[in-house]
Amino acid sequence: LADVIRNPVFAPDEIKNTQDRIAYMIDEENQSPAHKAGAGFYNAAFTDQAIAASSLGTKDLVAGFTLAQIRAKHAELLAHPENIVISFAGDITAAKAEQLVKTYFGDLKPAASRAGAPLRFIGGDVREANNNNQLNLIFGFEAPPLGDPKRYHLIMLKELLSGGMSP
Repeated sequence: LADVIRNPVFAPDEIKNTQDRIAYMIDEENQSPAHKAGAGFYNAAFTDQAIAASSLGTKDLVAGFTLAQIRAKHAELLAHPENIVISFAGDITAAKAEQLVKTYFGDLKPAASRAGAPLRFIGGDVREANNNNQLNLIFGFEAPPLGDPKRYHLIMLKELLSGGMSP
């Protein structure tokens, strides 16, 4: 598996198949009321921030990717191993997992820290009428930081409000 990550072929027919699959997913998302509600929420809550953008992009953007662009992005990602997460599950010890990571990825050297801008919760109100019998309602609130013990109160509130309509 490490060879797939480190030395991918990026065959032209596989690139085309992937572009077609992503275009299909974009079409599916554009027809989904739930996805539209989620996209509206992110656009209102995080206006003008990367998290609000579609993770799939546009069909024109995806169709225009070249092999050179894909290879360049791959090289850029491997140039920043501090952003790579390797996860193991199953019958493996921590020592064996660490040894495998060092064997197959140990030559990748971390670059200087590249901290991004923190997210800014802006909030807002988005409403869109549709002609189906489905209501998609999303509420969002600014959350306490990860280290704040009050975040557990928010998790409880989230479960109470979104855990379903049944007792």
